[in-house]
Amino acid sequence: MGDRWLAPSEARIRVIANERNLFGCFTGAVAFGGTAGVTGMSANFVNGVLSGVSVTPTVVGSNLTLTVNDGLGHAATATFNVQSAYLGWASSAGNGFENTFTDTALTSNPDADNLTNLQEFAFGMDPTSSTTRTLAFDLGGEVTQPGVPVLRFAETKYHAVFARRKDYVSAGLTYTAEFSADLKIWTPFDSGFGSVLTAVGSSDLEAVSIQFPNTVPVQSGGAVQVPKFFRVGVSGN
Repeated sequence: MGDRWLAPSEARIRVIANERNLFGCFTGAVAFGGTAGVTGMSANFVNGVLSGVSVTPTVVGSNLTLTVNDGLGHAATATFNVQSAYLGWASSAGNGFENTFTDTALTSNPDADNLTNLQEFAFGMDPTSSTTRTLAFDLGGEVTQPGVPVLRFAETKYHAVFARRKDYVSAGLTYTAEFSADLKIWTPFDSGFGSVLTAVGSSDLEAVSIQFPNTVPVQSGGAVQVPKFFRVGVSGN
């Protein structure tokens, strides 16, 4: 696949056996291996082509390999590069950023809006614009305007709402919503707190709405109180 860089979710590899031009040399299921993090067994080759199966690398890097071996002395190897989702976003010419994006370090804040590049990536925002917008979304969970998390009141309950990348798992992102009554003790989101909106539209983002818990611990006296604040943290690997 040459020197083309792929995001993990874009890498789909077909291996063609060409041993002495005999395309039928792979006769059964093959084992995957190599440095790209692809493991397991495949379906059968048909006329030397592994059909109906795609594999996704789980490792980011250059000169990664995918090997197939049928255990009968027949093997093949493909070499390729896999780029992280973040670097693909940062280097994309068509991402619609307001200005040129040059300081792409995860922890940098080149637009001085108090959001790191990692947070801008996670919330679908522009790392080159100092204009900080608030999140807007429809009730189906589709994000209509990326922005910072917002407070929503619905069905007699307060909800913390934030934008989440639909590819957050493959992008290596973790979002953590926390709630507090005193800004001293923060309680992380638990699935029992409420529901998560889902989105099936064309946007790269979905709105996640988490209902505030009824009470959270406070620092003084080990008591609990009604939460008044929330925050959303983002980490990447």
